[in-house]
Amino acid sequence: MEDLLERLDQIKMFTLIGSKNMLTHEEAAFYLGISSTHLTKLKSNRKIPYYQPQGKICYFDKSELDEWMRQGKVKTLMEVENDALAHIANKGKLPITLTRDLFCLVYII
Repeated sequence: MEDLLERLDQIKMFTLIGSKNMLTHEEAAFYLGISSTHLTKLKSNRKIPYYQPQGKICYFDKSELDEWMRQGKVKTLMEVENDALAHIANKGKLPITLTRDLFCLVYII
């Protein structure tokens, strides 16, 4: 029964967050999937954007949180391989289109 009530609270929070552009501290932590303490640390270290209109209560813009979550993208193996081939090709000033097959061919040679 307790699990059911907790799940209902989560559904309520998802519904509430979905209809808002600006989130409170608790809502932002839930939206990001992090603890309230971790969000406080990010805020204190100014590593996450937030607003404090009257100097007390903090608000977070949901679209800015989305942008913040997209930072630090880790490249796929294919992207790394393409970057490496582009670097090699540009050293020799050869304009080529990079594909996985070409990478395998170059790697074998």
